Amino acid sequence: MESPRTLAKLRAGQEVTIVCWGDSVTNGGNASPGNDYVLVFQRMLRAKFPNAKIRVVRVAEGGSFSLNWLQPEKYKFRNRSDICTWDRIAKEKPDLVTLEFVNDAGMYGKTFARVYGDILQRVKALGAELILITPHFTMPQMMKFKSMRNARENRKYVFELKKFAAAHNLGLADASARWENLEAQGIPYITLLKNSINHPDDRGRLFFAEELLTNFEDKEQPIP
Repeated sequence: MESPRTLAKLRAGQEVTIVCWGDSVTNGGNASPGNDYVLVFQRMLRAKFPNAKIRVVRVAEGGSFSLNWLQPEKYKFRNRSDICTWDRIAKEKPDLVTLEFVNDAGMYGKTFARVYGDILQRVKALGAELILITPHFTMPQMMKFKSMRNARENRKYVFELKKFAAAHNLGLADASARWENLEAQGIPYITLLKNSINHPDDRGRLFFAEELLTNFEDKEQPIP
């Protein structure tokens, strides 16, 4: 199950707090008013569970990566250790944390295992559940590939996220797969970057909200 405790509370019409944690994409960079994925996801979730009291909190800073929040003294954000802190997440007492860090895209292997293992333990210590969001595509120069085929082969961070989610039975919002599928639709992915660099437009942001919502759908029950 992706987020069974949170889903049960939503179905029961109870109070639920969700923290959307991340970088500039989660912080709404270059989104049109009301259309960043956190707000869209909130609207979708409230429409799906109208009896629940849903509180969605954004905890994000543009330009940050996960280590800024986990070890702020060592990995200072804007030369300060008081902006990105885990306490900002913990104080919200979330039932669920969603994680989006395109800025972690270069992380894999032992470093990934160590950092994301730490994240999972911290989230569990809060009594919360975790959904990992795979990142969108950024400009080719940033991703260091020459073709879409090369992109899929070299996105190690995406592979790590999927493997980690499967190993720990976590929720996964696979926005990256939606971006990969644009090629098959004949849509150059760069046209979904609002600033042509690293921020999705409203169409690209919708992928995040829609993929998050898949974690709250009723699963088909096996026939006894």
